[in-house]
Formats: sequence, structure tokens, C-alpha cells
Amino acid sequence: MDAIGYVAAALGLAISLYDNYNNSLLTGLESTTIKQIVYQRRLEYRRQFSGLNYQRTPEMVFALRGYLRICTPQTIVLDANTYALSAASGTRSPSLEETVGQEVDALNISAGKKPLSPYSPGNQRVIRQTVKCPECKGLFPDDAGFTSTDVKAVQAGVCVPDDGKPGQTTLAGVENYRQTQGRDRTGPITEAEYSDIVTYGCQPGDLAKGIGNFFEAVSYRDKPDRLKLLVKSLNTVQPAPLLDQDATSLTSKALREKIKLARVAYHLKTGDATRDGLMSRDLERRINQAARTASSSAQGAQ
Repeated sequence: MDAIGYVAAALGLAISLYDNYNNSLLTGLESTTIKQIVYQRRLEYRRQFSGLNYQRTPEMVFALRGYLRICTPQTIVLDANTYALSAASGTRSPSLEETVGQEVDALNISAGKKPLSPYSPGNQRVIRQTVKCPECKGLFPDDAGFTSTDVKAVQAGVCVPDDGKPGQTTLAGVENYRQTQGRDRTGPITEAEYSDIVTYGCQPGDLAKGIGNFFEAVSYRDKPDRLKLLVKSLNTVQPAPLLDQDATSLTSKALREKIKLARVAYHLKTGDATRDGLMSRDLERRINQAARTASSSAQGAQ
């Protein structure tokens, strides 16, 4: 019994050391990196496993256990190390599609939306709850499997009310995200876009700081100097009233009024009073460019 006890204690120590090691590595990663890894693997896992024809309980348990492993420190650290080694060596690392595909192949079951139980009626089908949004131009198509939770995550990321009922406001928020990223595209939200929005977009507390869309979240959240430059440029092209560069925040009504005037001047009105007071990539470029031109003209006249 003593020998068995020693072995058990040794195994327990090994497990503790293994977990502590991975946890320590995890604390050294940026939170955005962790979110990116988890969201990408979660989306790819769900994409491949959701269409399988599960017939037996062990198959379902296997899929569920794999899904639960996504958030473990070991999986996150493994993915981070894989990407790091790939970047250092210049070799191509296996894609998420390939690695998740290996787990799918291990089940050795066919794909297809068939009844979960072989004893179910032949006409029974597995129906996934989806969100229909005819007025948001196909952001969430019926066959893409977006759930209400997914839609709410996108809405929160683009800084609009996360009520799970997408419409024109959600569409405008996603369009602002795509413009921010320089993506001139329309249509369904891709997995990469979903990951970007929920990882880098609006976070809890941003709305209280005055952040109103994806562009403002990534441009001004932790970049006070960039906001000061915007205020300085607006003061140059719109001298009255002058705003305090150091004290003006995104909650300033005076700043929002200047932004609205800039949209009128550069023919970038959105048709919505609230969105007209928000910044965008193109609007910031126009304002800063006009300020540089005005400053150069003033210096030349001296």
C-alpha cells in the first residue's frame, strides 16, 4: 500500500507542477492574444462539429470534452507556442481547420443534419436557433448558424445596444468596423470579423467613457495623444469655440458638435443624428489633412 501511496503522491505532484507551469505561462500572454486564440478555436470547432451526425452518446461526449478543452491553459499555451515557433522558424504551422479536422476524423462519423437518435422519425431534423435580420443586409444569414448570443456579442463589440435584435444600427456599427479595418465589403460577418469585433471592439466601461463605435474604441481608448491631435485639428479647421486639448474627452458635447460640422463640411453625413457625431477612419483622415493644409497656408502667409 505504501508503494501505491508513493506513486499516487508522485502523480499528484506531477499534475500540480504541470498545471502551475501552464498557468504561469498563461499570465505572460496579452489578454487580447488569449481572447483571439480562444475565439478562433471556438468558432472553428463549432463550425466543424455542428454538422456531424451524432448517433451515440460517446460521440457527443467526445465532442463536448473537446469543446471544453478550448479554454484550458494547456490548450491556449499550446496554440501560442505553435504560432511563436512558426514565426521564429518560418515554417507553416497546421491551421485550425486542420487540427480540428483531425479530431473530427477521429470520430469517424458522417456529416449531415440527421436525427440525433436513430430511433427518431425519419423526417425529424435538428433545427438550430438562428437570428433573422432582413433589414441588416445579410449580416447574419439564416444558414450561418448565428445564435442570439453571437449577435449580442457583435452588437456589444460595435458599441450598439446588445439586445439580440439586429437592424440598421447594428449594420451601421459593422460598416464602421469594416471601414476601420479598410475592408470594402458587404454581406455576412466572417469568422475572422467576428473574432476581431469581440476581441478589439467596445469593452465594458467604454460607453461610459464616451466611446461610440468600433473606430473610437480602437483609436482613442488607450491613445490619449491621438485624441489630443484630433481636438487640435478640429480647433484648426473650426476655431470657434476652441476646445481644451488636454481636458476634452469623448463625452464632450462640444466635441461631438464639431464632429457633426466636420461631417457636413466633408460630405460624410450618415443621415442619423447620433452617428453624425461619431468619428470614423475617413473622417479623421479628412480632418487631419485639412488641419495640415490650413497650418501650411498660415505659415506661408507670414
